[in-house]
Amino acid sequence: MLPDRFAQLGTATLALSVLIATASAALTAAANVLDRRRVYGLLRLSGTPTS
Repeated sequence: MLPDRFAQLGTATLALSVLIATASAALTAAANVLDRRRVYGLLRLSGTPTS
């Protein structure tokens, strides 16, 4: 009974860790886009090719 409980606890901890890591990666990606939005806009206005 006790090993089953430890297995459930380990699985729950792993699932929570994956969810937190996914949220963190998404937040970092969104922050990078927002930080570079002005730079990309100025580059586009100055005539820099988009490729």
